[in-house]
Amino acid sequence: MKKIAIIFDGSLIDRKGLVNAVLYRVKYLKSIAKDFQIDVYNFQGCENFIVRSLRHTQKQERYTTINVEGLNIKVFWYSSTLLDYILSVKLKKRPLLSRRAYISKAAQFKQYDLISAHSTNCGLLAYEINRKYGIPYYVTWHGSDVHTSPFHKKYARHDTIAIMENAKSNFFVSKALLDTSNKLTVNARKTVLYNGVGPSFVKYKEEKREALRKSFSVKGKKVVCFAGNIIDVKNPYVLPKVFYKVKRNYEGEIVFWVLGDGKLRATIEREFSDLHVDCVFWGNIAADMMVDYLNCVDVLVLPSKNEGLPLITVEALKCGANVVGSNVGGIAEAIGRDNVFDLDEAFVSNISHRIIEMLARPICQSLNDQFYWNTTAKEEYIIYQNC
Repeated sequence: MKKIAIIFDGSLIDRKGLVNAVLYRVKYLKSIAKDFQIDVYNFQGCENFIVRSLRHTQKQERYTTINVEGLNIKVFWYSSTLLDYILSVKLKKRPLLSRRAYISKAAQFKQYDLISAHSTNCGLLAYEINRKYGIPYYVTWHGSDVHTSPFHKKYARHDTIAIMENAKSNFFVSKALLDTSNKLTVNARKTVLYNGVGPSFVKYKEEKREALRKSFSVKGKKVVCFAGNIIDVKNPYVLPKVFYKVKRNYEGEIVFWVLGDGKLRATIEREFSDLHVDCVFWGNIAADMMVDYLNCVDVLVLPSKNEGLPLITVEALKCGANVVGSNVGGIAEAIGRDNVFDLDEAFVSNISHRIIEMLARPICQSLNDQFYWNTTAKEEYIIYQNC
């Protein structure tokens, strides 16, 4: 039986998009790849007191194994130091200790036949395993690891190109992300493997939807929502103006929500206040609760500056919401060209107009089969069989 190691990083407690995408994809792959032994490994940084103070994060409990979504995951911890924080965040230089921590684990994977890594840090480990032991590897690229970091940090560009060109193949979560990668190198094998929608994201029956809307105090009202981290790349700055324009031009009762948190939250809240637009900020929502919120949403708004393929788009569509967004990354591939708009001087006007159209008469945005995890898992399985 061939042995595959799947390697990714990110918090398993405060799970975000990338981590959820990896977990679902592995879960579906394991369900069909019965002729493979698939082991899952996660890297997590452990911050000291000074770094936690600077980043306003909480102390984490260390565990060596954890079961998430029915997957038994081995966890490697490394020290996230002040030096690395200054080098990578402030100076945009190569972090020293964290990079070394990944690469130092290469020997623990020499018994595997194939490595499947996610994003840059784990890609570096896969590259080192290949260099030392000749084990082939695949890398999945999710978004900022391609469209942002390599274009802002010289060391990230160098690492990313080396990882891509030496991989057996590179998987991209959208065609747009693959196209962006061609600005880095065309000397690499590449294919698209779309992110999918988890099985828990479904449109509830109308009776349950109405009960939920009543519990959230939005019964009889329309809900327009942003969901994501409130950080620069998600472009939350335009939300107050967009919501203000929708409020002024839509005749029915309407409620505005923001699901998520981030360092720009206070700034955005002040701008809503200045425009006299009431908006409910819910903060971070537990992964298993998102389906309830999305079943109350009429229109989801995603004005990002850059994206790979945001899971929230397909999750919202599956829960019965309409989705509009910016014309970046793979957003249009999920929600349709008619529902994305260029980030120019007309963006606020264009996207607001489309939101109002959707509120007045919801449109059909069907979810293509390529955005289901079983489709992605089958394609990935065939690729590994042919390796």
